[in-house]
Amino acid sequence: MSIEVRVESGSGYQLLLAAASVADPRWRLVFTHASELASAWQRELGRGFVPELAGLGRFGWINLVGLAVQRGAGHSREAVLALVRDTDPVALHATLMGADRGQLGELLGAEARRVVADAARGSAAARTVVRRALGSGDTNLEVHRWLWTTAADDVRTRCLAVLERLPDQGPEPAPEAMRTLVAHDGFEAALGRVAPRLHYRPGALDRVALIASPAVDPVIVEIDLSDVTVIAHPPLRDAAGPDPADRLRRLARATGDDVRIQILTELRTSPRTLPELVAALGRPRTTLLHHLAMLRGAGLIDVVVPPHGPNSYRLDEAGFGDFATALRAFVSGDT
Repeated sequence: MSIEVRVESGSGYQLLLAAASVADPRWRLVFTHASELASAWQRELGRGFVPELAGLGRFGWINLVGLAVQRGAGHSREAVLALVRDTDPVALHATLMGADRGQLGELLGAEARRVVADAARGSAAARTVVRRALGSGDTNLEVHRWLWTTAADDVRTRCLAVLERLPDQGPEPAPEAMRTLVAHDGFEAALGRVAPRLHYRPGALDRVALIASPAVDPVIVEIDLSDVTVIAHPPLRDAAGPDPADRLRRLARATGDDVRIQILTELRTSPRTLPELVAALGRPRTTLLHHLAMLRGAGLIDVVVPPHGPNSYRLDEAGFGDFATALRAFVSGDT
């Protein structure tokens, strides 16, 4: 694959990705530090803060990351605030609803941004078109119900209010190590270090922006924009990795749910796409997505991303071997 790669960094990105990790209670179970972060914010900022943040939805904050990358506005909180203030309210509302996402572009065509903007303005016809696209099974995107029912000016006001109060997330992971890794070993090797069970088929990517953030540990967040694919990923770790107790805890949590066991059972026979899993298990795709993310984060499944069409999920036998190794290491006290 010949892919143009750049490595982005900035405290503004860290704020937005932390907000995304906390915004959806289902996904707080996926991200390692999200539940702890949500509890800390509620203690420090009041019990109403997290629900206020959650109104934009996980995808709302993720889509705002994409806009910040496109505009070069992720280096600081002030830059992100300026971006939100300077963007037309309807255009911002449409962005939060996914107007710039490639998946919606494929479903709605060249008029995707106009249709989503009309939906943000309240057009019933446009909202029907967008809802139909989101429910088609050909996308993993969602729009939080608050965004459907709120005027664009009020959406921008809340977005600014939350961003102004979000606690700083500390220094962002230094980008130099990833830049060096990409330059020396190439994109695929670099991605393999931070997302070892994610595989892009030739043609699936063209231009990529990489952002490291502890907020998305242990999985990645992919934002498919028309001009670039943004991949927010966990920071580079040293070769030693987590200790056996941490590995065991993550693996046990991933397998300690009936739905996730059903997914693993279904994948024993052959790889499956998300629409196939929805049909086989009778569960909504929005439910299955965070379960699949937990299984991938624990190393029990691989994800293959083709140039077109849905991703394919398959069991990773090496991940089950790691489960056995973690059990033995824990029992033996080999830390």
